Amino acid sequence: MSARGLGMVLILAAGVAGAEVRDEAFVAGDQRVWIDVLDGGEILWVGPNRDERTQVLSGPDIEVVAALTDAAAVETLGARVLVAVQPGSHSCETLGDPRAYSVVTLGERLATDGPLTTCAELMVATLPGAIVLEAEPRGAGEAWFWVPGKGFRATAP
Repeated sequence: MSARGLGMVLILAAGVAGAEVRDEAFVAGDQRVWIDVLDGGEILWVGPNRDERTQVLSGPDIEVVAALTDAAAVETLGARVLVAVQPGSHSCETLGDPRAYSVVTLGERLATDGPLTTCAELMVATLPGAIVLEAEPRGAGEAWFWVPGKGFRATAP
């Protein structure tokens, strides 16, 4: 490979690596959500604007896996919520990658439940009045239920 070709590969690789570590922002109902990159970590903020926001989570790599913020979610859950995951700090040995899930309730009474630590990648679904985080939908795998105002439980509400 020529020096010019190698240089282009390095520039493209740097662009891909840099794309993963940039600030993010989105609207969630009447609030905004920011994930800011700071000193090699990330901070999840919620608020009406940058000047009146509250820090909710911090960690090495925060990913919002479900934003249940529309009218249907409010009707089903009674609140707007985010489900976020970040790398866990527990050991999984050969069971998978450590993950830590959190549920953030948005609105006047901003609240965070979690982390729910696991070695499985969990999928998010809703039931009337609850969120289900499960490894194998409709299967015999790991499943957790989150109920607004009550937090996580291992059994269906």
